[in-house]
Amino acid sequence: MVTVTLFCNNLRAKWEGKVIVVSLLIPVMLALTVFMAFKNLDLYSVTTIYMMPIELGLMLIVPLGVIIGHWDQKDVYTTGQMVLTKPVSRWNFFVCEYLATVTVIGIMITVTLFLTGAISFVNGYFSWRLVLAFCGPVVSILLLEAVMLLLSQVFSRLKALIIGMALCLGGLYRLQIGYVLENFLGVGKISYVLPNLQAGLLSSASVIHKNIPGEFLMVSFLIWIADFAIIMVIAYFIFSRRDL
Repeated sequence: MVTVTLFCNNLRAKWEGKVIVVSLLIPVMLALTVFMAFKNLDLYSVTTIYMMPIELGLMLIVPLGVIIGHWDQKDVYTTGQMVLTKPVSRWNFFVCEYLATVTVIGIMITVTLFLTGAISFVNGYFSWRLVLAFCGPVVSILLLEAVMLLLSQVFSRLKALIIGMALCLGGLYRLQIGYVLENFLGVGKISYVLPNLQAGLLSSASVIHKNIPGEFLMVSFLIWIADFAIIMVIAYFIFSRRDL
């Protein structure tokens, strides 16, 4: 019961920020983009339109997630001092704060899915593949917030925001960045330094286009699991040893 209360309090605190209110415009902007695309089917295929809100959504929501997901160290530790005087473990506090941020971003993805699905249905092109494709960004969001959770434990506010933005936007297109750097600068395997946020895009593309090899998806997902596990373990290790 205490854990649920803690999660609800963290979630309410996220929604009280002005950034959250403004961010609700993102699903509306994406829905308008889809609406205009359906009016120009001679320029776009239906599969391209399905991928459009997912790719654009991640490009817009990643920077937003960096801002929302950044733990202001002073606020976190002040809240932690009050909360941890109650029968709540540091692990529960850590997980509830993480899940609250993921939930906020997840709600925006869900609203975008609902609006996109409604527009597709009205235009006679609705498919359940669209719903499945929107599950892909969830993978990216989970890793995105884990990255910011770790960075906020190590760097100051400004540094965490700058480094987080660079890592997360780079992670969305890690394979393309790795290819360019390897071919033009001779720097190999640089893509493994970036968090595998691209796993979400690949999952969505595999549902819609069905032209991505299963072995390739499996490798990408295994890299995502390794990234997520390592980042979360290090972040909690640092948090659990800080003095509150």
